[in-house]
Amino acid sequence: MNQASRSITARSVPAQTPEQLLELTQEHIRPLIAMIDRLNEAGAENELRVISNNHAAVLQGAAAPQR
Repeated sequence: MNQASRSITARSVPAQTPEQLLELTQEHIRPLIAMIDRLNEAGAENELRVISNNHAAVLQGAAAPQR
């Protein structure tokens, strides 16, 4: 899936309760955690550093005030 279709998909999600959104988020995060575990097992320190930096940037963007 390319960036444009991901953006469209994200915008087309109907309004949901915080609990529903948390459950949906966890469904998407679990496979990512499994992949990060595999990277740890493979000793992929540089790749994990990239993920960590990207994660920090996403969280900083999410914390930015909405205009």
